[in-house]
Amino acid sequence: MKLHLCGTSDVTYIELYGIVERLTYKTGTSFVLKPKVDLAHGDGAQLQIIQVLPTVKVPHHLTEIRLVKTITSDKLIRMDVMGFMSFLHEMLVKMEVHEVNEWLQLDGMVLFDPHPEQKQYPVSAFRRILDRWRATA
Repeated sequence: MKLHLCGTSDVTYIELYGIVERLTYKTGTSFVLKPKVDLAHGDGAQLQIIQVLPTVKVPHHLTEIRLVKTITSDKLIRMDVMGFMSFLHEMLVKMEVHEVNEWLQLDGMVLFDPHPEQKQYPVSAFRRILDRWRATA
């Protein structure tokens, strides 16, 4: 079956698997597509982006980070190749923004909380850092 880059043709799991095997990104990044069985919501596919990166606290130590998203069967059957690539692109952008938030620091303190759901960095800490920086600038 011929792949359609865009349009109304559905893409099969086998076709997506073939595409994922050919994807490349920066060094240390790999992609995995697995079938997802979900009795409650229907089957689909699970896309994993795996990156081996240095950590902020110990930059010479590498760690594996996985971002996993499920494409439900109802979305998968309506998805063409460009829809899948857009889905993947959105995942990569979220990963990169997270990394920027992890690594961008002022005086050793992060400026944008990479884990807002954990409330690691109170807003008042940001204000103190920025106020101190403005006072010395």
